[in-house]
Amino acid sequence: SSDLQNYSTKIGNDIYFTNQNEISDTEQGSYNLSKFNIKNKTVSNIKLKEKYSFQIMNYKDKLIISHYDLVQMQGNKVTIYDPKTNNQQVVTIENNLGQIFIKGNNLYSRDREYLYVYSIDNTTFKLTNKVDIYTKRKNRTFYYLSGFFIK
Repeated sequence: SSDLQNYSTKIGNDIYFTNQNEISDTEQGSYNLSKFNIKNKTVSNIKLKEKYSFQIMNYKDKLIISHYDLVQMQGNKVTIYDPKTNNQQVVTIENNLGQIFIKGNNLYSRDREYLYVYSIDNTTFKLTNKVDIYTKRKNRTFYYLSGFFIK
């Protein structure tokens, strides 16, 4: 997938997409990752171990799925999902995952205060850099970073 936010991705005949909330009276966070097969036009759900699936990206034949509650602006878990085996592993990251992007063997992430760079080694995310992007100083907000892109 090539769009910046990555709420879906395609592998073979399957399009995987995230679901932030369950459709219910209480609007609870969803544990589902959905898969649409474009060949036979079927939809199925994969139950994840964490709720509030947010962004989804391909990484070395696996899916990296961030978990982030947009209302509470919190969530620091990542699911590494293997579509071939259906295995999933949950990893805790240092920061809230307001946005993520993967380039090469690095995961870039931001919360409201910092931009983070993690090196990825299989199922390990090691923090390698952290840049202050917070501009509220002395009760004045000059701007806030609402997104980023990787070139």
